[in-house]
Amino acid sequence: MKTFTLAIIMFLFFSQNISAQQHPWAQPGAHWYFSAFNALSFVGYREVWKDGNDTIINGISCDVFHLRDIGNAPFWPSPHTFIYANRYTYQSNDSVFFWNGSVFKILYAFNTSASGYWITGEDDPMGCQDDTIKIMQISTVNINGINLKRLIPKTFVFQPDPSQPNYRSLFFNDTIYERIGHLGGFLPLGECFTDNTDYKLRCYSDSSGFSYTSNIVPYCDFITSVKEITTDDEIKIYPSPANDKITINFSSQNHLVKNIFLSDLNGRKINKYSTSETSEKINVSTVTNGIYFLIIDIENNLHFKKIIIQH
Repeated sequence: MKTFTLAIIMFLFFSQNISAQQHPWAQPGAHWYFSAFNALSFVGYREVWKDGNDTIINGISCDVFHLRDIGNAPFWPSPHTFIYANRYTYQSNDSVFFWNGSVFKILYAFNTSASGYWITGEDDPMGCQDDTIKIMQISTVNINGINLKRLIPKTFVFQPDPSQPNYRSLFFNDTIYERIGHLGGFLPLGECFTDNTDYKLRCYSDSSGFSYTSNIVPYCDFITSVKEITTDDEIKIYPSPANDKITINFSSQNHLVKNIFLSDLNGRKINKYSTSETSEKINVSTVTNGIYFLIIDIENNLHFKKIIIQH
């Protein structure tokens, strides 16, 4: 009886380890929530989930993922939902490949050694050059009782040769966890892989009961506010019309770093500024005459006001 019990325990142990090796990322039922903020001044969350079905692409069985963004923007004071085309990946050994619309590219290579690298590409091809993801540090972390590999990518280069000097900062959050993936985004979305900088992982869970929470928001589908600036607010913006400079005065208690965006009425970003001062002057002397949104992000709470620029 003892021998039989021991055999069952060993079988379960090795089955779990084999399963983990077969799914180094996005196990069955995988579900992510990311905080989202982008140049359109959209603020909310991105939800991604694996639906359990598969599809055949170029003879390869691929997992199917659904993506949607839910949140606010100055142009939509109540939450809006943006649904994106499905994404497709497959896994082979310790590597994950994604379909970019024409070919498969490497998304993750979890067997990469420290100082090693892999070459990836863009999603929904836009003429981006392939990027080299270089791993600077590897460690193991225990999350909810499971040891997971952690990769720290610090740089990328546009050339396949990582010895070339064309380096710059890689991600908004430079951490990739086995099973969970990149803490700064799910997949490149209509842009070069390494430009996907507007997302932070909030929550991950899968069907096994495993979960991870970053605690950066009160709950997974939390949506921060978008508020129009009025004359009663503690943010004063003048003059309007403006000629060459716009002055922004904040309350004396507000010393947080504030990101300031100037965008046109279609949401295209014209300029970006950052300040921790209680008063800031921004130069608009080179901005074409017209009506714009001045959007101020304070800890992911958006404040906006329409302004007129007239030289």
